Amino acid sequence: MNAEDLRVGQLVRSKAGRDAGFYLLVLGVRDAQFVVVADGKLRRVARPKLKRVRHLEVLPVRVREAEVRFAAPSVVTDRTVAEAISELLAELGLTQPPTAAVRGGRGASQAGGGRQPEEDVGGYGQEGRD
Repeated sequence: MNAEDLRVGQLVRSKAGRDAGFYLLVLGVRDAQFVVVADGKLRRVARPKLKRVRHLEVLPVRVREAEVRFAAPSVVTDRTVAEAISELLAELGLTQPPTAAVRGGRGASQAGGGRQPEEDVGGYGQEGRD
């Protein structure tokens, strides 16, 4: 697989890296080995990911009229990218994978701060409690 097989608006799934298993949308083709991708949620349009083509699984669907829809950079927003991915996944009958927060990935936070408070087992702070 090389970059000539990929076009703007192509749905892909990452096979390697921190974003492995995530569905992404091709926003641009850099050269024969690299494409620019984003998902509109964790990987925003403002900071798209430069990804090697060999680390992507190309899915057989593409945004209709992608050249027209994504021609002007001002039209491409995180929301339009996320909606396009959702539409393409629905077309394939697939569901969206969990986000990094659910998977425990980078930047994930747990409810309650992630740590349970420790009990005061004696000594400090026990004065006046009887």
